[in-house]
Amino acid sequence: MPGRAAGASSARLLLSVALPFAAVCAQAPAAFAETIVVHGSTGGNGASGVHPGDSGKAGKAGGAISAFAGILDDDNSAEADGGAGGAGGNGVAPGGNAGAGGPGGNAYSTAITLVSVGNPAALAYSAGGNGGNAGSPGDASGFGAVGGAGGSAIGFSWAATVDPYGNFVDSEATAIGGVGGAAYGDGGRGGAGGAASILSAGGSASASNGNVYASATAQGGSGGAGYDGANGGKGASVGLANAVHGSAPATVTLTQTASGGSGGSAFGSSSSAGGAGGDATSTLSVTKPSAIEMSASTQASGGSGGSSDAATGGTGGNAVATTSLVTNPNVSSASGSATANGGAGGAGTETGMAGGAATAASTVTGASGGSAFADATASGGSGGDSSGGTAGNGGAGSATAASSGAFGVAGRASADAYGGLGGNSSAGAAGNGGAAAAIASSADTSRAIYGPGADANAYGGAGGNSNGAAGGDGGAATASAFVTGPSLNYRATDDALAVGGSGGSSVSGAGGNGGAATAIATTTGGVLATFSNGSPNVNAAGGLGGNSTSGPAGNGGAATASASVAGATIDLSVAVASATGGSGGNSMSGQAGNGGGATTRVSVTETSPNPNGYIYASASATGGNGGTSASGANGRGGDAAANAATAANGGSASSVASATGGYGAITGGKATARASVAKADSGSANASSSTSNATSSLTTSTTSPVGGPASAFSIAEYGAGYVQLPPLVAGQAASAAMLTPNGPNIGEGAMAAAYGGTGESLTYAASADFTFTATTPEELHLDLLSSEGQGFDSLSFTVDVNGASTTYAFANLSAAEAFFDGQALDLGGVLAGGQDVSLSYELTASMAYAGFGFNYDLSPAVAVSAFGASISEPTSVPEAPTWVMMALGFAGLGLAARYRASTRNAAPGGLSSPA
Repeated sequence: MPGRAAGASSARLLLSVALPFAAVCAQAPAAFAETIVVHGSTGGNGASGVHPGDSGKAGKAGGAISAFAGILDDDNSAEADGGAGGAGGNGVAPGGNAGAGGPGGNAYSTAITLVSVGNPAALAYSAGGNGGNAGSPGDASGFGAVGGAGGSAIGFSWAATVDPYGNFVDSEATAIGGVGGAAYGDGGRGGAGGAASILSAGGSASASNGNVYASATAQGGSGGAGYDGANGGKGASVGLANAVHGSAPATVTLTQTASGGSGGSAFGSSSSAGGAGGDATSTLSVTKPSAIEMSASTQASGGSGGSSDAATGGTGGNAVATTSLVTNPNVSSASGSATANGGAGGAGTETGMAGGAATAASTVTGASGGSAFADATASGGSGGDSSGGTAGNGGAGSATAASSGAFGVAGRASADAYGGLGGNSSAGAAGNGGAAAAIASSADTSRAIYGPGADANAYGGAGGNSNGAAGGDGGAATASAFVTGPSLNYRATDDALAVGGSGGSSVSGAGGNGGAATAIATTTGGVLATFSNGSPNVNAAGGLGGNSTSGPAGNGGAATASASVAGATIDLSVAVASATGGSGGNSMSGQAGNGGGATTRVSVTETSPNPNGYIYASASATGGNGGTSASGANGRGGDAAANAATAANGGSASSVASATGGYGAITGGKATARASVAKADSGSANASSSTSNATSSLTTSTTSPVGGPASAFSIAEYGAGYVQLPPLVAGQAASAAMLTPNGPNIGEGAMAAAYGGTGESLTYAASADFTFTATTPEELHLDLLSSEGQGFDSLSFTVDVNGASTTYAFANLSAAEAFFDGQALDLGGVLAGGQDVSLSYELTASMAYAGFGFNYDLSPAVAVSAFGASISEPTSVPEAPTWVMMALGFAGLGLAARYRASTRNAAPGGLSSPA
C-alpha cells in the first residue's frame, strides 16, 4: 500500500541521517534550493441507485501520496496533499439507503538538508485528503451513511550543517489531518477527522555560534457535518511526544504544537448531535542540552465541539501541555513554557455542552549559574450556549510552573490559569464558569545569588446568563506561589492573584453566585537564609453575584488571602496581602445578594538575631457590598477579618491590620482586625475596623507601641446587645464597638489597654467614631458603664461631638474608676441630620501589669427644641475642670495603690503578663 511504502521510505531516510556526517558532506556538490509539491488523486464517486429501493454505492478512497525533498541542497521543502475521497451515491425511494463517502488519502512528507557550507533549512508539510460526502437516502424510510474519514498526515524534517561559519539551522514539520465528509439523513454521521503526527523535526549545528530552530506542528482534522438527522463527526485527537530535537553550541529553540480537530456541526433535525472536539496532548522532555541558551515550549489546544441547531452540541476537547527541561552547568539561560487551551463546548438547542479542560505544566531545573525560567498558561474552554435547555459549563484551567537552580541561578516561575466561561441559555439554566488553579514555585537548591521568584495568577470563569432560569455560578480561583531554599541571599519575591468568576444574571430565575477566590504566597528560607528583600504580594477578589430581574440575586464570592515569610535573617521584608469579597447582586423584586466575606492573614518570622532588620506586615480585608432590591430585601454586607503578625529577632517590626465590613443598605458586615509584633526592638502594631450602612458608619482603631510584645485589636459591627470589657492583655490596645439601629441606644462599645514593656514609658491609643442620622432634634448621652484596671502613669479620654471636643485627664486609677463607673456624660442637644461622635483614649504606663479598660453606650436621652432649649433637664455631670481637681484629690490614694501593687508577687486577676 502507498502508506506503508511511504512510512518505510521515511524510516530509510532517518537511517541515512545517522550516517557519518562528514562522509556525506565530503561528497556535497554546490547547494541549491529544492521544492517538491505533490497531490494525491481524487477518489471516484459512488453510483446512485437506479431502481426504486436501490441504495447508493460508497465513494472511492482518495489517493495516498508522499513527498521527499533533499538531501544536499541548502533549502529543501516537501509538500504532500492527500487526495479527496469520492462522494457516496444517493439512494432511491422508497427506502433506498445512502452510500458512504470515501476516505481521504493519507499524506507523507519528508525534508532533509545536510550541508557542509551554509545555513540549512528543511521544511516538511503534509495534509490528509478530505473525506468524501455521503449520499442522501431516497426518502425518510431510508438510512443515511457515514461521511468519509479525513486522511491522515505525517511529517518528518531534519537539517544539519558542519560549516564552522554556519550559524543557523531551521527544521520545521507540519501535519494536518483531512476534514471528514458530510452526512445526510437519520442514521448517518459525519466522517471523523484525519489523524496528524510528526515523526521528528530536528536539527544540528557544529559551529561555535551555531543556532538551531526546530518546530513540530500537528493539527487533527475536523469532523464532518451532519444534515437532516445525521450527527456531526468527531474531531481527531492528536498526541505529540518528544517530536522535536536540536543540538548546537550557541542556542537551541524547540517548539511543539498539537491541536485537536473540531467536531462537526449538525443541522436540521431534533435528533442530531454535534461531534465532540478532539483532545490534544503535547509533551516534551529535554535533558542536559549542549547549547548555552536553551528554550523549549509546548502548546496544546483541544478542538471545539460541534454545534447543533436542534439538539445537543459536542463536548470540547481537553488539552494537556507538558514541558520539562533539565540543564547542564554550561547552560547560561534556560526557559521552558507550556500553554494549553481547552476546546469550546458546542452550542445546542436542547443542551449546550461543556468546554474542555486545560492542563499546562512547565518544569525547568538549572544546574549552576545563569537563569531558569518556567512559564505555564492554561485556559479552559467556554461552555456551549443553549436556546431551549441547559447550557454547558466552562472547562477548568490548571497551570503549574516550577523552576529550581543551584549556585548563582536566577530562577523564576510564572503560572496563569483561566476558567472557561459558562454558556448562556435563553430558556434553561446557564452554565457555571470553570474553576482556575495556578501554582508557581521557585526553589533555590544551593545559594541563589539573585534570588528566586514565583508568580501565580488565577481567574475563575464567569457564569453564563439566562433569560428563563438560574444564571450560572462563577468559577472558583486558587493561586499559590512558593519560594523555598536553604539560602536565599539577595531577593526573593512571590506574588499571587486570584479572582473568582462573576455569577451570571437572570431575568426570571436566580442570579448566579460569585466564585470564591483564594491566594497564597509563601517565602521560606533555611537556617542560612538572608533576605535583603523577601516581599510577597497577595491579592484575592471574590466574584460578583449575578443580578436578577424578578428572582433572588446571587451572593458575592468569598475571598481569602495569605502571605508568609520565614527566614533566619531578614534585612528587609514587606509582606502585603489583601482580600476583597465579591459584591452581592441586585434584584428588581426579589432578595438581593449578600456580599462575600473576606479573610486576610500575613505573617513574617525571623529566627536569628538581627538588630538592623526591618519587617513590615500589612493585612487588608474588605467584605463585599450587599446588593440592593427595588421591592425585596436588601443584601447584607460581607464580613471582613484581617490578621497581621510579625515575629522579629531584634530590629524594627510593624504590623498593620485593616478590616472593612461590606456596605449594606440595612446591615453592614462585621469587621475584625488584629495586629501583633513580637521580639522587636522598635515598631508598632496598628489595627482598624469599619462598617457602614445607608445612614450610619462606625470605625474603631488601636495602636500599640513596641517595648515588648505589642498587639492591637479592633471590632466594628452592627448588632444588638452589650459589648463586654476586653481582657487586659499585656501590650494590647483594644477597641470594640457596635451600632445598634434596632435597639434603644445608638451604639455600644469598650476600650482597653495594658502595658507590655520592660520599664520604659509607652503610650497606647484606642478610638471609636460613630456617624449616624438623627431623625428629630435630640439630646445625646454617653453612658460610662463599668471599668477594670490596675493603674497607669496617665490617662486621657476625649469626646468629640460634631467637631467640638472635650478632654478628660486622669493621673491615677481611683480618679479614673470614679469617672468611668456608672456615670452619664451629657453631650448636649443636636438638631436632626447627620451626626459624628468620636471617642479617643490614650494610656501611658511604665510599670508591669498596668492597664485600664471601660465600656460605654451612646444613646439619645431627651428631645430638644430647634432653638436648643431642653424640653426636660438631664442629669448633669461635672465638667472637665472639676474632674481635673478630683484627680488631684485622689493622687495620694493612687500612690498608695501603686505601692501596694508593686509588692504583689503575682499579676492581678484578669491581667495577662508580658510575654
